[in-house]
Amino acid sequence: MSAAGARPAEAAPAGPPPSPGLLREEAVFPVGRGEEPPPPAYPSALVLVPSAPAAAAKRPLALLAAAWAASVLLLAGAAAAAWSWRVDLVEAWPPAARAFIALGLAG
Repeated sequence: MSAAGARPAEAAPAGPPPSPGLLREEAVFPVGRGEEPPPPAYPSALVLVPSAPAAAAKRPLALLAAAWAASVLLLAGAAAAAWSWRVDLVEAWPPAARAFIALGLAG
């Protein structure tokens, strides 16, 4: 064949060049081959967060229980004071008599 009739060699398709780390398909992730992906080159944010010790996790529960106990004791003290000074309360504030009657504590 003559040089004029020869076809030029086919050029590679034009497009962006592949990134240096992904030159082969196997470098991305071997799907279906039963292999694990490689660990990341940087630590995960979840790995960097320290776990809270067990004592620190129980501390809020202890504070919550103490707050509930203090609230119950305060209400019980107020009820005991109202019961022991009910006559004085009714003399000082007569509408309190209706509250004692409604609770069945008149007498």
